[in-house]
Amino acid sequence: MRDTADLLRTNDQLRKEISALTLENVRLREERLYAEKALKAAKEAAQRRTDELQSANGQLQARKKELELLMQELLKHRDHLEELVENRTSELKTANKHLGQVIRERVQAEKGLRATNELLEKVFSNIHVMVAYMDTHFNFIRVNRAYAKADEHDPGFFTGRNHFDLYPSEENEAIFRRVLETGEPYFTYGKPFEYPHHPERGVTYWDWSLQPVKESDNTVSGLVLSLVNVTERHRAENALRESEEKFRKLSQEFNILLDAIPDTIILLSPDLKVMWANSGALSGKDAGNPSPIGSHCYRFLHGRYSPCEGCPAVRSFSTAREEDSQISSPGGKLMDLRAFPIRDEGGRVQSVIIISSDITEKMTLQAEVMRADHLASVGKLAAGVAHEINNPINGIINYAQILANKSEKGTKENDIATRIIKEGDRIAGIVKSLLSFARDRKEEKKPVPIYEILSDSLALTGAQMQKDGITIKVETPAYLPEIIANPQQVQQVFLNVISNARYALNQKYQGKHKGKLFCITGEPFSVDSRPHVRITFYDRGTGMSNEVLNKIINPFFSTKPSGTGLGMSISHGIISDHGGKLLIESEEGEFTRVTIELPARERRSHER
Repeated sequence: MRDTADLLRTNDQLRKEISALTLENVRLREERLYAEKALKAAKEAAQRRTDELQSANGQLQARKKELELLMQELLKHRDHLEELVENRTSELKTANKHLGQVIRERVQAEKGLRATNELLEKVFSNIHVMVAYMDTHFNFIRVNRAYAKADEHDPGFFTGRNHFDLYPSEENEAIFRRVLETGEPYFTYGKPFEYPHHPERGVTYWDWSLQPVKESDNTVSGLVLSLVNVTERHRAENALRESEEKFRKLSQEFNILLDAIPDTIILLSPDLKVMWANSGALSGKDAGNPSPIGSHCYRFLHGRYSPCEGCPAVRSFSTAREEDSQISSPGGKLMDLRAFPIRDEGGRVQSVIIISSDITEKMTLQAEVMRADHLASVGKLAAGVAHEINNPINGIINYAQILANKSEKGTKENDIATRIIKEGDRIAGIVKSLLSFARDRKEEKKPVPIYEILSDSLALTGAQMQKDGITIKVETPAYLPEIIANPQQVQQVFLNVISNARYALNQKYQGKHKGKLFCITGEPFSVDSRPHVRITFYDRGTGMSNEVLNKIINPFFSTKPSGTGLGMSISHGIISDHGGKLLIESEEGEFTRVTIELPARERRSHER
């Protein structure tokens, strides 16, 4: 508008100058006309007074020259004026043309400004953001529809009203005044607000800003307040935060639960690499490299360099079903593996959870149960056999006793009869043991030195073993505590173990040999503060394979051509009946070690 005013003033000035020049031109024309009239009058006067002037001809001629010169000056002045008028007219035309261009541009700018104002008006009126324009006294000048609708009023309701009369707040009023004083805008997010006239709405939350409107001299002439209702977002964020906290707690509890499970639980990627593992997976692993993440499961779990044959994880990725298998580890453990597929939204298996359980002890217990079942079967058979043997043995003993009574002591007949009675009694004792084994009857036990039982057993077998070239080496402490046992039953076990060792050594070595060695060691030890005795029998005979070792206690299983397969099963039952353990270790072609552990008699305070 200033440019237009300047142009109008310039146009008026030009018009005034043109008017002045026009008046000057008129005056000059009038002067010329006057001069011409004067010249004409002078000529007429000269003509009338020709005669009078004849005398002053020289003067008239001079005057004529002066007039001619004056005429020339007038003509020059006229030409100059015409040139000035022409130049000024040209300048005015150029100025008028420029002014027209400026006016056209101004009109175009005014059209653009009107379009922009219309656009801003539409945005202001229809935007979902609440906008209010206020003066420096916080009186509403104008609000948009969103602002008015939020308070259930028309936009015109707010015009002229004071903001803090409608929404009193000392805190917010202080903020408004600070923006007026500093000229700096203010922003806040999620600020709580409660409608004074609508308490039923409760507390709402708002993002709002306060922008100062400044004049050219940088003074604040008004304020623009914009607000966005973020109550739903705030509630959603709170709900999300609570959900995250609940999920985090649930995740911690879930991880603690998984870590408390002793079984190995790992999450596998399609290339069988460990993505996650519980604490049970790290149990017994190298502490220097505890993390299995990124390693292949077959390497981490089984120490292999390729997937296990029949791997349930591979099958689960392929079939998308739960799979299981049993795999033997290099350490001799039997592992039960179960694979559970995890599918994505498309139903494709994206990962597999493997649960690995050590079932070695479980399978051992199952084998023990089966062995107990076999022993029960043997017991029934042994009971029948024992009853059948008892009668003839008693008859043999009675007949031998009659012969011994009829013969004199010291004679050969008396000695033979005595031997028959002794061996018959031993057979009767064995039959009695079979009956005891079959009926699971507790025999009478008493404190007995285990060294005496061992000595009696070696006395019965030592001569034969020396004859076979077997070197017997006994290493026991000077004193071993007494055991609470049936000495005949324990001796039966010792005799069975010694007999097996003798057979294995004779099978491996024919005749005498330095490796034909049978070692017996004894030592006391404690289990839960209770005294025990351990007797170990070691030989370097033929040994046993793992297959034979797993069956050695089974009834009717024997490696001897003439064996019954009852010796070790009965021995195992006797030791178990005494509350002890019978352990067998062996390596085929190298050795066999039989360890017998029995509870010892606790010494009383006055015996110490």
